[in-house]
Amino acid sequence: MPSSPEPSGRAQYNRSEIQAILGRALDNQANGGDGYTHAQLLETARELGLTPAEVQAAIAAEQEAAERQALTATVLASRRRGLRSHAVAYGAVNAMLWVVDALTVGMGSNPQPGWHWLGAALWAVGLTVHAFKVLFADPQEIAAQVEALRQQRLRRLRSEEMQRAIEGAVTEVVSTGAEALSRVLRGGGKGR
Repeated sequence: MPSSPEPSGRAQYNRSEIQAILGRALDNQANGGDGYTHAQLLETARELGLTPAEVQAAIAAEQEAAERQALTATVLASRRRGLRSHAVAYGAVNAMLWVVDALTVGMGSNPQPGWHWLGAALWAVGLTVHAFKVLFADPQEIAAQVEALRQQRLRRLRSEEMQRAIEGAVTEVVSTGAEALSRVLRGGGKGR
């Protein structure tokens, strides 16, 4: 009996199509559940001919990509907050200076712009440069900030890990010392 034709009429699929098709099939199989356990993921990968090491490497790469994406969002949000603060400060200070100028010069009595306009114009140039740096950020600059945040996080994690190891070692030494002291005291001060 001849083999049935491909439903799509195609014999080959490219990598992104394979990812999309298998992703959709796995989503459909999960039936809206919470996803797959690590063991289920390894089993599915094994059925596809992937080794556990390959899956672990892919998991690590996916986690790193997700971390970079989250850190990129953090950097961009921080830059936008900085620009917003800069714009609010610009507006508040210049409004206050306009009021001071109006009260000291007199509203409408002096047809020439007040003394504060030069400062406002120069500051506006700085605010515009800041806006361009935020809105049209250099991807390499963002990547450098993301990497700096990643390294800072890794140093913090290593430091916490080292602190836990030291605390564990100190606890072990104290416990061992306390047991030895207890044995000595129970033995009436005599050695082993």
